[in-house]
Amino acid sequence: MGEIPEALKSLDRAYQTQSEVLEESHPALIATMKNLGCVHISRGDGYRALYYLRKALKVELAMKGMQSEDVAVTIYNIGLAHFQNDNYERAIRRYEQSLDIRLNVLGERHPMVAMVVKSMGQAYFAQNENERALKYFQKALEIENGYFKESEMHLQPAVTKFYMAKILVK
Repeated sequence: MGEIPEALKSLDRAYQTQSEVLEESHPALIATMKNLGCVHISRGDGYRALYYLRKALKVELAMKGMQSEDVAVTIYNIGLAHFQNDNYERAIRRYEQSLDIRLNVLGERHPMVAMVVKSMGQAYFAQNENERALKYFQKALEIENGYFKESEMHLQPAVTKFYMAKILVK
């Protein structure tokens, strides 16, 4: 747990320096804003994460438009911050945006698509919409099973099955 405060200090220093010398659209500054957002999510500070992630998204949208995997990642992380703040409806809206982009950019059988679908299931589960959550977990598992071979020891299908089991034993 000691690494997160140190990472945050380093990123804060980098952000301050980069903000003074780089254009707002510089890739290093955007990456630092996104990393700050992710570290704040890791710390449990979804509100602070939103500040940095929204700034990064604004610049990314102006530079890359909506159909970019980088934009999809930032939107997804904004969804995670909303989820952390118990704002599940906003999280779901952001997950849906990220999913739309990822379906267009990556296709429907990509593990990043499964990750977003699973997150949508988690948000519905958090709202006690268990049938809806189960539908999303099943879809995520279908994608994961198609992507990860039985011979591969991969954690994602197991995690999805865990969430499904939580619903089924309720």
